[in-house]
Amino acid sequence: MDDLNGNHSKMFLNANVTISSEKDQDEEALVDSTLVPLVGKRLIYMYENGWEYEVYYKNKSSIDYKVLKGMVAGRCVNNQIIHMRRVSAMSEMFMVNWTEPTGTCVCQVVDLDRRSMQSVIFFPHWVVDNPSKTVLFQNDHLPIIATYRDVGPTYPIRVVNESGFIHTILNSVLDNERHMS
Repeated sequence: MDDLNGNHSKMFLNANVTISSEKDQDEEALVDSTLVPLVGKRLIYMYENGWEYEVYYKNKSSIDYKVLKGMVAGRCVNNQIIHMRRVSAMSEMFMVNWTEPTGTCVCQVVDLDRRSMQSVIFFPHWVVDNPSKTVLFQNDHLPIIATYRDVGPTYPIRVVNESGFIHTILNSVLDNERHMS
């Protein structure tokens, strides 16, 4: 069966599942290799507003991070699920996006060549009103974080659009569980 783009794939109509072809797996491997310059790196960066973060790009689909300075300084998160892609084959620039259990959404553009970080962070209103509720090791408190998020309020959302400088770049191995806790 051909999909809308003319690609051949087998589909289970009742389960609505697509089985990947060898071509898709080869494309997946190519995407993975393009992420090599970022995965396994630990970056420490500061935004122009003074907020400072440490982030470890653990693998192609998760990060660990700590907030060192700013509205939620002291917050620590392990195994945050992310979406990552390389922006340009000509540079070491990456787009990384995620939605946190708090309801906060983050979009980063990481430019290793220029050591710059561009981010847009969408904070739900409850986080802006009570940031201290998120200043903890999130992984140990997911049920209470989900309760806070569900109670809200979500709106109005505070949008923080910041530029920053990556002042530290450290190489590490993939999937190191000892980087942050």
